[in-house]
Amino acid sequence: MQGIVEKDVGYESTQITIRKDTKGFALLECKNISGNKTITICIEDVRLIKKIKSGNGTGSNALYVNDCIVEEWNVEQVDTKNVKVSFWLKKNANRKFFKQIIHCYNGEVINNA
Repeated sequence: MQGIVEKDVGYESTQITIRKDTKGFALLECKNISGNKTITICIEDVRLIKKIKSGNGTGSNALYVNDCIVEEWNVEQVDTKNVKVSFWLKKNANRKFFKQIIHCYNGEVINNA
């Protein structure tokens, strides 16, 4: 999960916008380096979702570990080149916290929350 988010945000995006969805959850909206694709990474129910919008249409992929749910998904702008992503993965009574600062090599971070 973290590797896919890091690849999409850190390496393949020219503009990364952090904003809130209609339920108040953070989401990342990334314009792709090829210029014809926008990737949105957000939480829906208890799963992390990657939504893709391009000239060919739209689609979505779940980013998850089997039987695990995502809790407390949070995205913060560190500066114009770095984003902090954090969340808990929960399975039954076990929880593990993940936090990562992603450097945006090809893009700029905009906080639109």
